Amino acid sequence: MRHVALLLPLSALAGCTLLTDPGRVRFGDPADAGPSLDAGPSFDAGPSFDAGPSLDAGPSFDAGPSLDAGPSFDAGPSFDAGPSFDAGPPRDAGPVTTCGDGVVEPGEACDDGFTTACGPCNATCTGPGTGATCGDGSLCADVEACDDGNGASGDGCSASCAVEPSWICVGAPSVCGYDADDDGHAAPADCDDTDPTVHPGAREVCNGRDDDCDGFADDDLVGLAPRAVGTYALQAYSLAVTWIPARGMGAVVWASERGPGSYELRFTRIDASGAAVIADRGVATTTHEPLRMDVAWDGTAWAIVYVGEGPARHVRVSDAGDVITAAEPLPGVGHVPGFYSDVAQGDGEIGVVVQASAFETRGLILRGGTLVSNTLLHTTTSGLSASPEVAHVGGGVYAAIFDERGESGLRYQRFDASGLVGSSVRLFTGGAQEIVSDAIGERSSGRVVVTHYDLSSGAAEVLLLEPSGSRFASHPYYGGLVFLAAADDGTVLALPQASIPGLRVRVSDGVAYPPVPALADAWYHLAGLGGTANRYVGVFGRGGMVYSQVLTCF
Repeated sequence: MRHVALLLPLSALAGCTLLTDPGRVRFGDPADAGPSLDAGPSFDAGPSFDAGPSLDAGPSFDAGPSLDAGPSFDAGPSFDAGPSFDAGPPRDAGPVTTCGDGVVEPGEACDDGFTTACGPCNATCTGPGTGATCGDGSLCADVEACDDGNGASGDGCSASCAVEPSWICVGAPSVCGYDADDDGHAAPADCDDTDPTVHPGAREVCNGRDDDCDGFADDDLVGLAPRAVGTYALQAYSLAVTWIPARGMGAVVWASERGPGSYELRFTRIDASGAAVIADRGVATTTHEPLRMDVAWDGTAWAIVYVGEGPARHVRVSDAGDVITAAEPLPGVGHVPGFYSDVAQGDGEIGVVVQASAFETRGLILRGGTLVSNTLLHTTTSGLSASPEVAHVGGGVYAAIFDERGESGLRYQRFDASGLVGSSVRLFTGGAQEIVSDAIGERSSGRVVVTHYDLSSGAAEVLLLEPSGSRFASHPYYGGLVFLAAADDGTVLALPQASIPGLRVRVSDGVAYPPVPALADAWYHLAGLGGTANRYVGVFGRGGMVYSQVLTCF
């Protein structure tokens, strides 16, 4: 709190009596025995209330000069009383030297422009180097571009140890190779030294050649975007695709469920990109779920073979999807419901292998829908063949593969229009349950590629067979059910019904290509496209649609 002193003027004392008394002054005393009210002079016996000069008896409040009695706050010169912070010359009092720049500078005994010890000057420019001797086979870095151990020119490394034009030299002693196409790679690493686009590290393109010299032609397969080719109701139980290189077109067939006890076979044609070129058409109906179907060109029509009710049947369809011959049992085949059949494209005809009776597997050849031959391939007393396969191997010959369920094995037998060709061969023994297989013929070699998957053990294998059925090569394969296709480029692709890498083999020597990348969807059937651009096409069902997808190289 602030306290304030109150000063009153004399007029404020008018109601008061002022008395004097030796030694004291009293207020309000009426008895005054002395003289006049003011016995002495004026109330102020001295001069003014302030006996001295002004309240400040001296000069101004600051009796001295300014608050700073001296000069400026810094009585001396600037804060840095001496010269600059660096009192001496620059830190580097001498010149700069760089060993290897080819300039002899102070502190260097020599400088040959290199930093190698084997040059005229050593690596630190302090004295002579060991020296390089061209032709001694020892490569002196920077000084010699090559050294092949001789002093001759014309062999890639010149007499002065320089690489000659269009030659490539590596190592010490240098090994030189002539690069005829000047692509930076010499034979034999360059597998085609006449073409600068072919060399190790080149991009592999779809041309039937080994562009990157890794030993495989067109080996970088990729899956193009799937294409919807048709619709199905509820579930696609079976699908198949085929491609006819000579006609430049293919066909896709599948089964759709229309309701309880009612199924329909549908058909469409595709081009080399996998796109449908006609609207899908219903071509047959059946009262049982088709367990297996396939399609081939029989010389005048598309023949679809299937088992859906009673014996195996076939229906013939035009390019437009119109039914030419309505579905009817295959000629010469008995009533064996619920088992598979298969069909293969021949030369103006088709070959069919089917479980024809309770204990017989038969091979049929049809031309234009007419039966040409019907051959008994195998008889068993212990069970039925659940998954027969057929492949055309050229020259009118077909190879049949069939499971001997009761005998626990897989058998191989060839046939043609005249009957059996060669002897029956047991390919595989085992399988307390069904052995699922597929087969494809590679026309240029006549060899047959077969897969088998034992449902009991889970073991799978890809076999390469000579036409006689003898084993040429094999590859273990852990993909379950596997489908095969030949690309007409000497290779066959085995692709599983699962999202794991496919196996591609070269039929000429049985060598396996790098794995084909896994695809997102399960594949139900596969065909080779041939030609030089696209290689394979597969079909699968998903989300109420049937899709095709092309596998091709870049």
